[in-house]
Order: sequence, then C-alpha cells, then structure tokens
Amino acid sequence: MFDETPAYNGVVHIFNLHIAKVQFHFQAETRVNLPSFKESASRGGLGQVMKKMICIYSIDKPCYECELTRACAFSVVFAPSNPEGGFLKNHKGIPRPYSLYIPDERNAFLPGEEFTVEMTLVGKAIEYFPYIFLAFKELGKSGMGKKTEEGKRGKFVLKRIEEIMKDGSCELIYHSDELANGKKIKGFYLYEFFAQDRISSDTDTFKLVFETPVRLKKDRHITDVPEFYPIMRSIIHKLNAYSYFYGNGEIKKDVASLLEEAKNVKLISANTAFKQYVYYSRRQQNKLYMGGIVGEAVYRGNLNLFYPYLKIAEVIGVGKNNAFGFGRVKLQALQGEVSES
Repeated sequence: MFDETPAYNGVVHIFNLHIAKVQFHFQAETRVNLPSFKESASRGGLGQVMKKMICIYSIDKPCYECELTRACAFSVVFAPSNPEGGFLKNHKGIPRPYSLYIPDERNAFLPGEEFTVEMTLVGKAIEYFPYIFLAFKELGKSGMGKKTEEGKRGKFVLKRIEEIMKDGSCELIYHSDELANGKKIKGFYLYEFFAQDRISSDTDTFKLVFETPVRLKKDRHITDVPEFYPIMRSIIHKLNAYSYFYGNGEIKKDVASLLEEAKNVKLISANTAFKQYVYYSRRQQNKLYMGGIVGEAVYRGNLNLFYPYLKIAEVIGVGKNNAFGFGRVKLQALQGEVSES
C-alpha cells in the first residue's frame, strides 16, 4: 500500500511509537454532576489528586524547577517540560502524552449509574499507568464535578478497567470484585494499527468525521474551516513531538513534499460548526474559552499517500488540546462520485 511499511520492524521510525488505550468504568455512589465540558473536570481532578499523591514539594512549585522533572509520574504525564535545546526548543511546555474522553452524552449520573472515561497513553507515559490507576481510585473518594449545596462533589468507585486492543476488541485488566488484579497494559505500535488495513489504490475521495472539537491553526489563528493542509501539518507535528519526547527520539524531517501534496487535496464539502466550551482554570484562576471544528468534511486527493497518517490520527487525535478530549476523528474512504457543495 505504501513503500515505508517494510521498514517499521527493527528500524527507528516515528510509526514505531508505543500507544495504549484503556477504559475506566466507574459507578456513581452519590450524584455526580459534570459540567458541559466533562473532560475538563476529569483532567483537573485527576491531575490534582496525582500531584498530592506524588509531589514532595508544595503544590505551587513548577515541575520544570524540580530535580525530579521528567522522572516522577506527575511531571511526565501532567506537567511535561522541555529542558533541551533541540526539537521545540522555543517551547517550555510540550504536548502531554495522554488524552481523556468521556463518551456518555449525559452530564449527571445518579447513584448506581455507570460512566466511562477513555484514556490514551503515549510512549513513556504507559509506564506510569499504575499511578493513574491509583489516582482515579482516589479521585472517586474525594469527588469530581460540580459541588452540591453542601459543598461536596460527586463520589464514585472504580468497577473495572478494559484495555482497547489495536483491532478494537477489549481485554479486562482489572475488576473490583476480583482479588487477583494488576494485569499490565500491553499497548500496540502505531504501524500495527493501520498495517492491517488495505484500501483500493484508486480511492481518491474520503471523509473525515470530527467527533470532538478539532482545534486547528491557520496563519497562527484558530480556524473554523476544515482545510486539509492544517490537518496534515498538525498530525505530523504531533507525531514528531510524541516520538521525540516519549518515543525513540526520531522525528520525520522530510515533510516538505508531503505537506506540499497536502495542499493539493481539495475540500469538496463541509458540514461543520465551531463548538466552544468555557471552563475554569485553577492554575490561571480564570474562566477560559476553548473551541474547535465538529461535524464532517469530504476531500478529494491522494488518499494512499496520507492514509497511514489519517489512521494514526484516529488514535492520537488532531489539533490542540487532545488532553481535554479534543481532536477525535474518524476516516472513511468513499467510493463513487461525490458532488461538490
């Protein structure tokens, strides 16, 4: 399908990046009221609990000033920094090696009802899964979401954890009713995710479904138009950052020709909107606004050339703020003529 495939086994490459996807299944003990931006509550609560569990300094000390930066679980997963002068040398903060997603459309869960948090871990962050597991259990005890009139947040218990394998199947790795727990998560390499698929060489029309807001930049500004070039540029940048900081250190340097080809992919039609959330940042002590493109768009171009990157985007996401659940996309190859709108 594409000439790079044979090089994945045994050769350093950005597609050799290790990924793990897990689902945490919780059961509410008291009413859990989440804001409209549900992932912000789970991310904020999980980060707070994990720092209290691990950090030996005050809560206000930045991780990049700590002697254990890039060594402790919290600094690697929730507060990664870039102390080097190499890739992204002008950026103190770097992409976080995880994403959170709550698929349930409901925002309130009554006692006894279950809800799920899906988490994707990248590269070195997989090693710290036991800390994340314990932090989620502690978060259930302290509570999450909006406070009640009595000033308490909703409490819940962790019932089971499933790992999502590369073929989409799920494997149980933890259950609260079993005494023998603690299976390790296995994960998979990115090239394994798309290498099992094949598409027709003459397929040149495809659809991207933006399941959660996709936050893209064009000319240094957030855009509400799902053009293909910013999408591909975002995917390659994210792959390079993940590989460099959390993988084998490899980055794809010869991207100019690939991105030039991306400019030739035509946006045929778009049924999209710009969805925006408001959330409260404890760090900045202020309300912030965050939004991106949702809906679907149809493109025409050389799908075979871009196929591995677009399939990988189904795993790692597209655009900014993936840690908040943004950037979830699905690729659909289309057959036959598609009319332009």
